[in-house]
Amino acid sequence: MIYASTFEREGTVIGKYLASAMPQAKIAVLYQDDDAGRATLGTLRASMGASGPKIVSEVTYGIADPTIDSQLVQMKVSGADVVVLNSIPRMASQALQKIYIMDWHPQVFLGAGNASATATLKPAGFEKAQGALAFTTMQDPGSPIWDEQPGMKEYRTFLNRYAPTADPASGMFAAGYSIAYAVAHVLRQCGNNLTRANVLREATSLKDFATPLLIPGITMNTSATDYVPIKRYQLMRFKGQQYEPVGGLVDSA
Repeated sequence: MIYASTFEREGTVIGKYLASAMPQAKIAVLYQDDDAGRATLGTLRASMGASGPKIVSEVTYGIADPTIDSQLVQMKVSGADVVVLNSIPRMASQALQKIYIMDWHPQVFLGAGNASATATLKPAGFEKAQGALAFTTMQDPGSPIWDEQPGMKEYRTFLNRYAPTADPASGMFAAGYSIAYAVAHVLRQCGNNLTRANVLREATSLKDFATPLLIPGITMNTSATDYVPIKRYQLMRFKGQQYEPVGGLVDSA
């Protein structure tokens, strides 16, 4: 809970965007065959409405599958002009490569968990990811557009001091830093009362709290009845070797 949005909200924000910007879209979805994958698919479908874009292909993969080539062929045959990759980075990289090899040109949507320029797009080849869209909440440490943000400078200073051999462009280090930052904030708010009840009380009382690597304007808010801290996203488009913001922040509610 302490530092995340949810798969359901991610599916919702993608679906709402498609319903508004691409109402005639034919969508192919690749998702992991587990509860997380099914949750994203469910809210994606629900948020588009009965008269909005249509999902024409739903294919799954298993975490141990060596490739997803056959799934991508099936998705192309469906006639889809939009592809939603709800997958781990390795599978998203494979998908981008296969789409490129097949000379297929759908609008690709990546997820918060696989949109990293360094973990997903670079292994696939940047030329294969041009135009890909992603709704994100964190500044990508591998993208120079955030270099002058105070939070990014703070993160890199921290790494230089405590983990000098770490790759500052790695999304894994950035995520770990952000989670730890949020946890530390909650613990400080608890003072000397570190009971389970008080930790939970403080964790569910966040008000416009921002960790250094959140995209400017995105904050964390929780309550006793709402444990999801992040509810806003920034749409980003990949161009060249980095993402560029598209429009303003988008609410998932």
